[in-house]
Amino acid sequence: MKTMKKVLLTAMMVMVSTFAIANDNEPSVKVEKAGVKSVVVFAQGLGGYKTQVQLKDKKGSMIYGAYTQKEQKFVKKFDLSSLKAGQYTLEVENESILTTTPVVLNTDSVWIVSADQVTIIKPVIRKNGEKLDVIIPDNNRDVLITIYDSNFRKLASESVNGEPVKRFDLSQLVQGAYTVKIRTRGRNFVQSVSIK
Repeated sequence: MKTMKKVLLTAMMVMVSTFAIANDNEPSVKVEKAGVKSVVVFAQGLGGYKTQVQLKDKKGSMIYGAYTQKEQKFVKKFDLSSLKAGQYTLEVENESILTTTPVVLNTDSVWIVSADQVTIIKPVIRKNGEKLDVIIPDNNRDVLITIYDSNFRKLASESVNGEPVKRFDLSQLVQGAYTVKIRTRGRNFVQSVSIK
């Protein structure tokens, strides 16, 4: 009976966490043209997290960056007139979400490719005693979860598709630091887990 209560309590905690993540952080990121070679980033529903906004070039190198200080709304104008023509990406990221918006800069104008904007609600890792729960929001499909030891040896790797929670048993692991890498939609999210 105690085991059944623990299982039900754990399931309820996971459902409440998933519900809170889905409803507390309804991110909305909009990028609009503002002049010939300028864009404005509007972001809201950032969940009270410190949020980073970056403009990156095609190679992924940061060109401009700005931070919010745990605000629900954010507005920032980026002047791109000094940049070379090419493809760029505006990224808005915090502990909870990542939104990427492609931007194309021509010699005389800028274009926002809103149709290719991608928002990822990040998976959440919760350690529950000797178990590790990875909570996967509904919009994330084809998730690969890999656990590494402190020497970067792969200990476990699971592909998840459509499951809201994936549980790992940590009871056989020795004390120490471990790394959990979650890959979804072509992006990697990494978090450390400590076993004492």
